[in-house]
Amino acid sequence: MGRTREFDEAEALDSALQTFWEKGFELTSIQDIVAATGVNRASLYNTFGDKNELFSKAFNQYCRRVEARIEEVLLQNAPVADILVEYKRSLKEANALSAGKGCMIVATVVSADCPCAKVQERAKEMIAKRDQALEVVFQRGQREGAINTRHTPKILAQMFHSAIVGLAVLDKSRVSHGETDAVIDMVFETLK
Repeated sequence: MGRTREFDEAEALDSALQTFWEKGFELTSIQDIVAATGVNRASLYNTFGDKNELFSKAFNQYCRRVEARIEEVLLQNAPVADILVEYKRSLKEANALSAGKGCMIVATVVSADCPCAKVQERAKEMIAKRDQALEVVFQRGQREGAINTRHTPKILAQMFHSAIVGLAVLDKSRVSHGETDAVIDMVFETLK
């Protein structure tokens, strides 16, 4: 009779994700993952596959959380002014929680050390999803009078997302949260 797993897969995946996020794919060793998860090497391989597959699964778990947050915050059926207040709060909260690691999606897109094409494609898909969600919000916001009409919703979405990506870079460079919060405030002001 085979042994039952003695660890929570979701927790182990979270710990692996945090390690990959902090160190990057290339600099993260399987021993780093073993230390972070408390799961032995054989169990990691048996459960998640090799390092590439483990990274892919951890990254997908991260993306599912981002997708849920996009759905919860940006695509809710509420006045756009309320959505923007919640989104600003959400960005500031995510920035504070990332602890100087930036955005995992942005880091993956710009990383030269991510060996997995499907992870790169998933990251690009996530950027497109956020752009599309922002564009929908901005279209509604322009109709409701909550957002200026100087630019098309698509251009506003791309500018806004570019600012979010820039914030991820600032966060990674360890700029203070007070400074990045001020940038977030300024980006939202451009919508009025």
